[in-house]
Amino acid sequence: VIGSPDPHGPLKARARDAHLAVELAAFIGSMVESFSFPLVFLDTQIESLEKLDENLVVVGGPITNKLCGELNNSLPVRFSPNGGHYLVHSTLSKRDYSEDAIGLIEKVKHPFFENREILLVAGNRNAGTKAAIVALVKNIDDLIRGNEFNEKKDAKVVEGLDLDGDGEIDNVEVKE
Repeated sequence: VIGSPDPHGPLKARARDAHLAVELAAFIGSMVESFSFPLVFLDTQIESLEKLDENLVVVGGPITNKLCGELNNSLPVRFSPNGGHYLVHSTLSKRDYSEDAIGLIEKVKHPFFENREILLVAGNRNAGTKAAIVALVKNIDDLIRGNEFNEKKDAKVVEGLDLDGDGEIDNVEVKE
């Protein structure tokens, strides 16, 4: 589920990460034997998580993806309002991360359907969402292990890095 590119939500935000979701879908698609269509939905096409008895991949933070907003309070690493923006707050480490290139990757139980799971790939800003996707593609082995502060929680915080100096995130540092 990706955020709609049309203005929506209380902040009338436009999601700009559909191209990142394509990279994530290609990565996930390389690991599965089959799938069924449709694969992608806009957040505006889904009334509520409460009505969606499916395993999901949610891409984007609470400003651009309303499903992330619905999930937010049940996440061990969540988005916290901060002066008109959001920062990432870890309930596990008690740390706050405000940098634009901070991303999070979390696998959690669906809050309404106990036999379902949700993978959230999001960031403080678009750069953070890109960092989270780069982390999944390049560092999957590091991400499979639980959070260093609670190994039972599948929640990682990453920071995007531009190691080759071209202005694009090409690597990540796992913060927790």
